[in-house]
Amino acid sequence: ALIRGTTTAGAMSRRALLPLALELAMTVLKLDREGGNYEFFTSWRDVLEILEEMPGSVWNSSRAFNHHVAISRRRVAVDTSIFDISDEERQQQLQCAVEHLEYAINDIPRSDDDERDLNLLNSLARAYLDLATVAERLGASHEDTRKLRENATAAARAAHAEDPTNSYVLETLARDLIHEG
Repeated sequence: ALIRGTTTAGAMSRRALLPLALELAMTVLKLDREGGNYEFFTSWRDVLEILEEMPGSVWNSSRAFNHHVAISRRRVAVDTSIFDISDEERQQQLQCAVEHLEYAINDIPRSDDDERDLNLLNSLARAYLDLATVAERLGASHEDTRKLRENATAAARAAHAEDPTNSYVLETLARDLIHEG
């Protein structure tokens, strides 16, 4: 209740409090086995709701905020040992993650003190790969899953162009090649 009250208050929309919003998404409310807070895992829906209720000024000015909310959504969708959800919910979380990442890449101007394209593109590729897998399980058409995989490949290649030696990018490229094969 305290965190929700703080994040939805009008004060959070002040630029000076952007670091607090980032800290919430990147650390305090992070839904991730590595570096996340286990005590929030059972309340993951509430956590995502709190983050979604952040003021538009946070969403519209921070690539990092969008990125880390997308990471949490993707973790909920893919970590089946922690988050027991249906494939329909997985698909929804992954679609939201893709939307957050595309928004950050396409609509928030780059700056030296915000998230790099490299990280956003790599996460976007992973989200599209996972979304294609879930969509296929749910009976999506071959054309729909092919388009998702093409989007993953495009994002992975764009990340590779940013830094061809980055280990995370190379891992994502390998995953993409496996799915193509």
